Amino acid sequence: MKVVVDASVVVKWLLPEEHHTEARALLQLVGRVEELSPLIAPEILIAEVGHALRRQVNRSVLTPNDAEYLFGEILPEFPIDYYFLRNDMRYSRVGHLADDAMRIGNLYQFSFYDSIYIALALQVGEYFATADRKLFDRLSSTGLQIQPIWVEAIPEWVNNL
Repeated sequence: MKVVVDASVVVKWLLPEEHHTEARALLQLVGRVEELSPLIAPEILIAEVGHALRRQVNRSVLTPNDAEYLFGEILPEFPIDYYFLRNDMRYSRVGHLADDAMRIGNLYQFSFYDSIYIALALQVGEYFATADRKLFDRLSSTGLQIQPIWVEAIPEWVNNL
């Protein structure tokens, strides 16, 4: 059982904002359930988390030192296996994650960034955890063969495993 996580969930692991506790339930479960380890994400997650931390510095929510510590010391410790956008043999021998993302974005009108996570979930994952409500709602209505998990529902999902 593989779970794709997006940057919105990972940022909630790092920062005490709304749904922080619910998001951390997934992180805690990974340490106890071998089939869930590691979580998976496209490599762009690193840039998206970095961007979110920089925004918190700009808003004076975090100090630059705190952002650097979270990004450089804490983020690399999370049990996430990163997939490359191109030429990642774990993804598929016939296609590239980025190419599939472009097709998905064009077909379903998702952003390219969101489509990267969706493509990875379709090809490699079984579940897709997000804290992006608009993405979750849209994804739930597409009929794509992904089981989206809304961040607030993670504890319930964990209890049902």
